[in-house]
Amino acid sequence: MRTAPFDAIVLSGGRATRLGGADKAEVVVAGKSLLDRAREAVAGAHTVVVVGPDVAGGPVAGVAAGLRDVTAPAVVLLACDMPLVSRETVARLLRALQSASDADGALLTDGDGRRQYLAGAYRTAPLRTAVRGLGTAAGRSMRRLVSGLRLTEVAAQAEEAMDCDTWPDVDRALRLLEER
Repeated sequence: MRTAPFDAIVLSGGRATRLGGADKAEVVVAGKSLLDRAREAVAGAHTVVVVGPDVAGGPVAGVAAGLRDVTAPAVVLLACDMPLVSRETVARLLRALQSASDADGALLTDGDGRRQYLAGAYRTAPLRTAVRGLGTAAGRSMRRLVSGLRLTEVAAQAEEAMDCDTWPDVDRALRLLEER
């Protein structure tokens, strides 16, 4: 099944306090920055919107800002700190969204069943409605944003749902990428 046209919002901001304040987007893992890896994962998108650290207020504020430039009926949300998410991961998420006609989104779940809200494919209209329903996006949680959406879960393969919040995470991602 071919995936339908989609846009993407890559979130490259964040305080990165557990990385000593380093710019997460510029952290290099296996020869590529985390931002470049995220862009590669969503390379099939019609439009890719990168929301940087200049958008204050957390990931929901970033999603709200990015949605202004989204025109496709589906949008992939991807945090830049997930270097194991690939084009194949994105394609699986989009296929899951297409297959579940009653779902508003499809998101990756890690091996422990934790939902990765910033590794998901969403129908644009319901996501916009959810953002508007919050009133203000600044300081809101992703869990609250998607709480009214019908979501389908896509189990991560291997470690693709891991994110790089600490330097040991970055080292682990490097080892996993080298093993591939």
